[in-house]
Amino acid sequence: MGSSLVHDGSNLMPTVTFALRGDAITKPGGDSTKVARYAEALRSRGWDSNTVTSSHELRDSRADIVHIVNLDLPLENLAYTREAKRSGSPVVLSSIRHPVDGVRSMYDHGADRMYRRTRLAKVPFNRAVALREQLKLAKRGNLRAALTTHGFHQAQANLLTTVDAVLPMAEGERSALERDFSLPKFTYVVRNGQSFTVATESTLGSPDATFDLVAVGRVEPRKNTLELARAADAAKMSILILGAVNPLHTEYVSEFHQLAERSKYVTYAGRVDHSELPHQMRRARVYVNAAWFEVVSQADVEAASLGMPIVTTMHSYIEDALGNGVARLDPREVALARGDALRDIVDTARLAPMPKRRDWDLCGDDLVTAYSSVLEQR
Repeated sequence: MGSSLVHDGSNLMPTVTFALRGDAITKPGGDSTKVARYAEALRSRGWDSNTVTSSHELRDSRADIVHIVNLDLPLENLAYTREAKRSGSPVVLSSIRHPVDGVRSMYDHGADRMYRRTRLAKVPFNRAVALREQLKLAKRGNLRAALTTHGFHQAQANLLTTVDAVLPMAEGERSALERDFSLPKFTYVVRNGQSFTVATESTLGSPDATFDLVAVGRVEPRKNTLELARAADAAKMSILILGAVNPLHTEYVSEFHQLAERSKYVTYAGRVDHSELPHQMRRARVYVNAAWFEVVSQADVEAASLGMPIVTTMHSYIEDALGNGVARLDPREVALARGDALRDIVDTARLAPMPKRRDWDLCGDDLVTAYSSVLEQR
């Protein structure tokens, strides 16, 4: 397929509509940032794009392709696929599906307030994860999407029956999807790009490190931030924590702030502009990611590109970007806030293989290949 399509006898630029979660604008994060980079890469290849955050907006949008994001939001995305089916637009899904064993581990052992309550009420994991999305949708007034009797896995399976292509971020993610679900005909791995320049001999590592550890990411239960800070404090290891707080977890964030204020080992620098991250990360000897789960953590890849020793969660597909030699940790060990366990884990940290340089612009080639395959079958 070329860079134009025929509509009612006229040549128009093909258009992709990115359909994001309802709070994507007020709560920007990885999904919206990724889509902005995708849009830029597509524009240089002759594709137009727009973004919507509700099925009502999608109804008013012309789309040759509807691109939805995140298999872990199946109920909200099913509303998009129903609307796309009504208009006749094919749908592709950036799955961004987290390892299920990590999600389950967080449910069983994590500090998330809702999950603590559902555990006490003996709500099964599969039902509780679905309930989480239902409550978010109900709070935003999306009652139709919120009213479902399906568990989380079934809702994901239902969503996959409505899409024309799936775009995982990693081969490990693709394999897990193939194991757990029946997938559509087209599946293309679209890896993230990199924003940091790969380290040179003069910028490798952290020769003048003033901290033992650095962690990057939102302060929230999923990232295990408070527990990591407690473990560092217990181990008497200095840690620099970079990232905004998640305002939805007020009690958790408050406990984190209190710890950072009283501990001489915990330094919280807040949200740091991305251009400043390389300098800030190099202030530490070792990069650590104690999150309950990731797909392929962008911060992990960026730390490796800086030539830093890294240790990361066992619940991710980071081997897709950095190979199998990356030191891994069990987030449950960190959640226990055991200083000796953290010290033992950090002692395993080592330099990961330098990631292969991939510009975000290359994502445009992958996307056009996927979109074209779907359109040619129409």
